[in-house]
Amino acid sequence: MANYNPEDWRQYVSKVPGAVSTVPAERPGEKNPDANKESWHSENSESQRIADAITAVNRTLADQGGANRSEERREDTGNKWLQGLTLAFVIATTIGIFWQASIFNSQLSEMKNASSQTGQLIEANAKLAQAATDQAAAAAKQADATDKEATAMGENAQISHENMILAQRAWVGPSNAAFSTEPTVGKPIEIVVTYQNTGREPALNFLYFGDPFPATTAEDASGAVSQKVGQYLEACKANKEWQVGSVVYPSTGFSTYNLNAKTKDDFVDEAITKGDKLIFFQGCFLYRSFDAPRHSYFCYFYKQGQSKFQNLNICPGGHYAD
Repeated sequence: MANYNPEDWRQYVSKVPGAVSTVPAERPGEKNPDANKESWHSENSESQRIADAITAVNRTLADQGGANRSEERREDTGNKWLQGLTLAFVIATTIGIFWQASIFNSQLSEMKNASSQTGQLIEANAKLAQAATDQAAAAAKQADATDKEATAMGENAQISHENMILAQRAWVGPSNAAFSTEPTVGKPIEIVVTYQNTGREPALNFLYFGDPFPATTAEDASGAVSQKVGQYLEACKANKEWQVGSVVYPSTGFSTYNLNAKTKDDFVDEAITKGDKLIFFQGCFLYRSFDAPRHSYFCYFYKQGQSKFQNLNICPGGHYAD
């Protein structure tokens, strides 16, 4: 027990629970031989106590170490459980994430499929709409063509009807105008206008009007005669109401009808016989055919030295028929 320091021992023992310090205050010396025996006994007792203390300390340390190891084992166990729970949570979370991802993927696939089906449906509807539009356009074209065809048929029917009327209706018109004799000063002139019905239907309510008048060559050249003839023509066309007249039947062979008119005694003067004046005769036929008013207007003239009294000349204007 060399280099033994009682103070260090006391401090050590004081830190050990249950240990009692029995260290002497001073180290026994060898200067007192008489006390060796007693000191030996004391030293043995002291050594025994030290050994017991060390044993107690060792036991305490062993117990403390066991407790520490138990605590460490408990901590290790707790840590392992915590790590296991953490790992299980992580695994469960990962599984949940993958499961949700799988669900989202399935939903996304379904959405894609639905979107594809919707696109196909939209495309099919668009094709159907286009087909319907095309059919409507074709129907419109067909309707337009049908309408045009119906209009054309109506026009053709109208034309056919008008052509039938033109072919079957009465047509009354003059064929010649003549004087009974050559004009002589101081004598009246008898005018005969020959007319025919060249149609296939009788002309009903037939009436005629005639007006002979003289005019100088200057008046004829100035247009005064044409103006007078035109006014008479307009009056003839405007006349749509008249009293009941005669019937002019369709002409056959050389059968004709005559319109007779006579001038006054002083109608012919020297200017007419010299050719300085002209004699004009304008007339109007009124009749009905196919229940519609019809008109025929005509004009003849005589000029000495140019016209034959048996066949008067036809005026350049003043002729009309409907």
